[in-house]
Amino acid sequence: MLCGIHKITGGDCLNEFAKFKVGDKYVVQKKITEADAAHNYGTKRLSNLLGTPGLVAMVIEAAVGLIDLKLSEGVISIGNEIGITHTKPTKVGETVTVEIEVKEIHDKDECIFLTFKAFDEIGPIANGVHVRNIVNRESFFAKTDERVKRLGL
Repeated sequence: MLCGIHKITGGDCLNEFAKFKVGDKYVVQKKITEADAAHNYGTKRLSNLLGTPGLVAMVIEAAVGLIDLKLSEGVISIGNEIGITHTKPTKVGETVTVEIEVKEIHDKDECIFLTFKAFDEIGPIANGVHVRNIVNRESFFAKTDERVKRLGL
């Protein structure tokens, strides 16, 4: 898995990568609620279990916590790619912990390659990879607005 998104900023965020090193970690922990349950994502028969999209949201929260809190004003990270293996069920009411870690830094591609592990109170429930690009916020939204103009919105 490599940084698949095209460079958005033209290299003006390269100095941001010095703020990170391989092995940097961040942890989020959450008690699973009905809002995180699989039935909210189309899996009606799994109403009392954590849905994979809810787990992905926790991974994204951990990644943003790891990266965005260190970035300069006007610079953000955006998700580019995620791969998850969700192996064990977790019931609503249990606590889930997600630990995310910097595995590779691709400053020329303007992205950070992360791995993550998730655990509930019994043990491991998921693992995977996540790639985030570091971009200039203003440039990113300008390009987003250009795309939306094509729709006439």
